Amino acid sequence: MALISKAEVGTLGRPVYTDPNKLDRFIDEAEQMDVKKALGDVLFRYIVEHQNDLSTLLNGGSYTDGKGATRHFAGLKKALAYYVYSRLVTSGNIELTRAGSVNRSSDYSQRSDWKEREYVSRESASIADNYLRETIGFIRNDATLAPMLPGKFKINSSRNKFKIVGK
Repeated sequence: MALISKAEVGTLGRPVYTDPNKLDRFIDEAEQMDVKKALGDVLFRYIVEHQNDLSTLLNGGSYTDGKGATRHFAGLKKALAYYVYSRLVTSGNIELTRAGSVNRSSDYSQRSDWKEREYVSRESASIADNYLRETIGFIRNDATLAPMLPGKFKINSSRNKFKIVGK
């Protein structure tokens, strides 16, 4: 059972117009490759199994951290929506056919440049990373969820580093 619906991907993140079957696959990929990788198997499985009881974690809200400060976060669904969008930007219009890999296009559309799509994808994934970091802050301050968070986890922090080539 997915943590986010197809409709929520476009409303919590950036607007998405794609084949619903394709969107299901990208939701699954983002959950498994981005969110599960950061949260670990145990915590991810717990969230999936108890998502009806974890509204604040999924939808965001406020909490008091260990120092007594009130923190606000957007929620796991918002992070997931941006991870899905990031994946769709780079490969959402690519189709594998008997003739090989092609880009779907109409007579009136113009393909975007690969570098442009890669930039938008990295930017979206970076936004998702920030939302996920905020969500992990909430998890660390929740008595039930904190023990399930792995001791070491990695969120890609080098997405927006640019290498200037040339002069």
